[in-house]
Amino acid sequence: MDNDFIRFFFEYLFQEGYTYRYRLDRWKYLHRLGDLPYSSPRRMVQVGGETLIEELMQPTALPRILSPREELELRLIAKIWSRFILAQEKVVRAYPQLLKEVCTPGEQQSGLVSPGYSFPLSWYRLDLVNTDEGFKVVDVNTIRSAGYGDMVLINRLLDEAFGKDVVGNAFPVGDIYIRTVWQCVAEWKESFPCIHCDVGQILTSGNTGEANNFRIMRELTERALRKTVVLLDRNSVSGEKLGCPIIIGGRVIEGDQGFAKVADLYPHGACIMPPLFRRWMGNKLWFSIPFRRQYQGIFCEFMGEYYYKLERIIPYTGSVRFGKIIFPDREYSPKGLPPGIEWVLKPASGSSGKGIYLSWRENKTKWHRLLQESATGTLQRYYPSKEKCLVLNARGECIEQELYTKYGLYIIGGEFAGVEFMTCGHPLVHGGRRTYYTTARAVPS
Repeated sequence: MDNDFIRFFFEYLFQEGYTYRYRLDRWKYLHRLGDLPYSSPRRMVQVGGETLIEELMQPTALPRILSPREELELRLIAKIWSRFILAQEKVVRAYPQLLKEVCTPGEQQSGLVSPGYSFPLSWYRLDLVNTDEGFKVVDVNTIRSAGYGDMVLINRLLDEAFGKDVVGNAFPVGDIYIRTVWQCVAEWKESFPCIHCDVGQILTSGNTGEANNFRIMRELTERALRKTVVLLDRNSVSGEKLGCPIIIGGRVIEGDQGFAKVADLYPHGACIMPPLFRRWMGNKLWFSIPFRRQYQGIFCEFMGEYYYKLERIIPYTGSVRFGKIIFPDREYSPKGLPPGIEWVLKPASGSSGKGIYLSWRENKTKWHRLLQESATGTLQRYYPSKEKCLVLNARGECIEQELYTKYGLYIIGGEFAGVEFMTCGHPLVHGGRRTYYTTARAVPS
């Protein structure tokens, strides 16, 4: 791989806006953590009178090309999880006590309210690792559309710079996203007739990826709806801007300053995508609930053959309640866990990689204490997924490294839409400036 061409391509990505944005205080904090494993261009920009730092979202030198078998496997997982999402909604209606286990108080009250369109979730992302047993789903993101726009942008730039014969075929994530927005809006209009069709997007301005994603998503929504996109900050939503009846949310959750104003419109006053009060569908307890004896029958009834396929794509997962580790088939104490297995402890409804602990990176005393103190955690078998990747090092040289990897499978409108690919030197792969981030594509046809 030609180093000069790769550096030129990365500069091209940077100029086209494939970047993270940071407030100055955040940037100073990150800078104190030490140098990156690679060299990235950066610049200062003015946004709304505030100075922000923009830095390239460093990709691998080439995108991840999926084999035909891998692509088929991921498409099947999308079908399985779409059926699973539909089953979740039916099961909580049949067993209302589950709402208390997986929902916040607000979600318990409004989590089954119809958003005015047919999709339980307009879009979401599954996080997966590629193991010797095939792909395993390790997490679900249900509350924002971050990443879709990034994939559209880098796919376009890869096609321009390399051509499909070198970097494979992109998946049509942008087209599927636009079609889904249109379908949700059309169905919502039938449910709640409305005159206007402006689009608002709720974001955190200045946050790592949100301002960039707003710029990219605006390109998509304006092309689709031919209307003005209004930026609605999640913590300072003004009443007048909430007059737009089509709102695309970005990581808006209960507790945010502007959430109540958005919730007042839901569902009759605005078509909100993804739907509010549905974060419970991404609760990690769903990785074990379908396999508890009392729920196996109803999930099998609603999912059919997909129920048995679901168990094969989910790691062994249990709930943690102050030292009681309850798996679907048995209960363990912290000191009685099966030997020879690596574990990851996560908050049941956490996000952004916070509050996650890996068993082999903690000493035994601390690990047992974490399990004893966890009130609403999940314990999941950890799979150390590694692959060889071409990346730039700190000297700007293209080298091959074996790194930890994670895949993001985007399911939009209930169907397979695209795949992102992340890799880094840490066993907990999470989006951020120390992670190489790119897209996965199909074998050239």
